[in-house]
Amino acid sequence: MDNQKNLPLAKWKQRMSLQTKIAISFVFMSLYLMLLMVLIFNYFAESLIPPEILATLFHRVAPLFITAGVMGVIISQLIVIKLVKKPVKELIDATERVSFGDFTKPATMYHKDELGWLTNCFNKMTSHLGYLVITAQEHAKHMLGRSEQYYDQVVLMEKRYMHIKSQVENLKGLVSNHQDSIYFQLVDLEKLLEEENIRLNDLKTQLGKLVRTASNMEIHLAQFKA
Repeated sequence: MDNQKNLPLAKWKQRMSLQTKIAISFVFMSLYLMLLMVLIFNYFAESLIPPEILATLFHRVAPLFITAGVMGVIISQLIVIKLVKKPVKELIDATERVSFGDFTKPATMYHKDELGWLTNCFNKMTSHLGYLVITAQEHAKHMLGRSEQYYDQVVLMEKRYMHIKSQVENLKGLVSNHQDSIYFQLVDLEKLLEEENIRLNDLKTQLGKLVRTASNMEIHLAQFKA
């Protein structure tokens, strides 16, 4: 496991070492050739070749050596841009998309180096995170649907409760005239009323819990997307 993690880092170090060697080689080659031209100019200064020709030749060749050194620096910078800037910018863009709740587009992995390994891990993380968010949203919708069903049941139970209560009140008014005949009916209705009241309270408690749970999940999801 540790060897697999060290592999991208080793490739990264090799590429950066190659880029550094290329830049140093161009610079030192330019300095060496310029020094060689100076020595040749001094050696032939008193020879048959006129100094004016040597000076002209030196002034024409020296810019080429300077250009070679500059090209070495430019090439090294291009390597850095290709290996570092582009993958880092891709990770920044992917992170910004995730911050807005977009988990659909993964980050592009350009090289199998340290940044490529980091990009791969980032894509796995966003994939799992997106799955968790979608699951939480579906669960919240399910909880809201159940809370609506419980609410409808509570409304129905309240209507039944009011109907039974009205019947009990009417029966109580007739107790004085028909006490013997309706006594047992009144007892049964009171028991039924008590049972319905208990069920109604239980449904209200469950509905309150469901509403609070669904509201908390919506708040957490809204905060996460923000």
